[in-house]
Amino acid sequence: MEDMRRCFPVVGPMIHESGTSPRHRPIDDYDAIVSRLSSICWDHYNDDEGYDRTSRRRRRSSSSSGGHHRHSLYVGSLGPCAYVRYRLGGSLLRRTHRACGGGGGRRWTCSTMTTTTTTTTTTDYDTERRRGLSMLRDAARIADLVLESSDDLRITLLEGERVGALALSAVVRHALGDRASANRAKDDLLDIGASSRRRIVLYGRCGYLHAIAFVRSGTNDDEYGQGAAARIVRAVLLEGERTSIETRSTTSGDMPLLWTWHGKAYLGAIHGVVGILFTLLCFRREVSSMGGAMDRIRTTITNLDRHCYASGNLMPSLGNESGDDRLVHLCHGAPGHVLLLVKAYEVFDVVSFLERAEEIARGVICRRGLLRKGLGLCHGISGNAYCFLSLYRGRRLWEQRTRESSTSGETISDKGDEWIRWAHTFARFGLENVNELFHVPDHPYSLYEGISGFVMLLHDLGDPDNSRFPCFEP
Repeated sequence: MEDMRRCFPVVGPMIHESGTSPRHRPIDDYDAIVSRLSSICWDHYNDDEGYDRTSRRRRRSSSSSGGHHRHSLYVGSLGPCAYVRYRLGGSLLRRTHRACGGGGGRRWTCSTMTTTTTTTTTTDYDTERRRGLSMLRDAARIADLVLESSDDLRITLLEGERVGALALSAVVRHALGDRASANRAKDDLLDIGASSRRRIVLYGRCGYLHAIAFVRSGTNDDEYGQGAAARIVRAVLLEGERTSIETRSTTSGDMPLLWTWHGKAYLGAIHGVVGILFTLLCFRREVSSMGGAMDRIRTTITNLDRHCYASGNLMPSLGNESGDDRLVHLCHGAPGHVLLLVKAYEVFDVVSFLERAEEIARGVICRRGLLRKGLGLCHGISGNAYCFLSLYRGRRLWEQRTRESSTSGETISDKGDEWIRWAHTFARFGLENVNELFHVPDHPYSLYEGISGFVMLLHDLGDPDNSRFPCFEP
């Protein structure tokens, strides 16, 4: 069994004070930890084929049987080998660009929660720039290898091998300045279309919308895929209205929009209503073209509170009042609900959405979010910690809006620091328990189940203003 603790220095215990959010002792160098852990992930994969060396036979058989695909962003090679390189390489280029243009970069230190101005020589900047370009080129090469070897027909960003590879190819080549290749990948992605009748994020047409949103964000092209997105958004909304009407006799009838999967109205972010609503809010222009659709979305989000347990945790499915209140992760439970509420605040500018998200986070995720299922994004510690980063950005947006609307010039308190502290606390717990947590999931090196998601969390803690839940928040 690999000793993952060799990758980073020993850290001190967390400090808790009654009635306050946690503080913590300094951790020497998060950047070095990210570099070491990402290298371990890359060494684990055979980049020429993209197989997980520990489960090659299982991945080959699962690809033909419809299970998790060996090259997907979700649990396959694209996550660690291409997406992580894209994010890390892009950050290096942006850092050197800011520093060389302005004389310094604004960075958060993980030990003090304050900003510092980095002082780095021109030679160091040149080295970082070359490293960043090398990572991006490797990411592009791996995406090409997947496109050459895969005939996968799944249409979602997370599960679709070809869709994920094309989306990554587009954004990586855009970052490299190869606009012609980026545009070809964008066109090929649109050609795949969206034939699935499923709506959910992991397997359905909302997953294809996530691919479009991913490319829009990564290429600074808000017009990309507008026609395809409008058609899918319309179909998803009409299905939501129809299902809501058809199920009113068996439900409370308080959900103007409702979708089912395998005959069940799941509520979570990966398999259900929360994820679909979040996706629709990423396409405000397309949604707004349908009269009253934004109002129905807003009412549905508000009424989700009626389908929470007493603790504030979201039920896994509609009508599950008698079920166990035990699932606290992205695919089922409070974390996805928090991400949706923060997004709703961003879109509707209604502060009660943000306040409700904070209430749920304090009552559920802070208390029960340190999971035993591993370090991953979908049902692990990293995914729950990303909720805190989302809340931090939500509070930063609230501060900005409050200042802009204020006429008295009063000082606006920084309420986001609480969530930064919680995010670092969860990261520290992961570092302290990495050996126990690393081997729990079936795909321990992957993005959504394994340590690659943890690598992304540690990376985003260095620049929380630009953090995003990988492949979920555009």
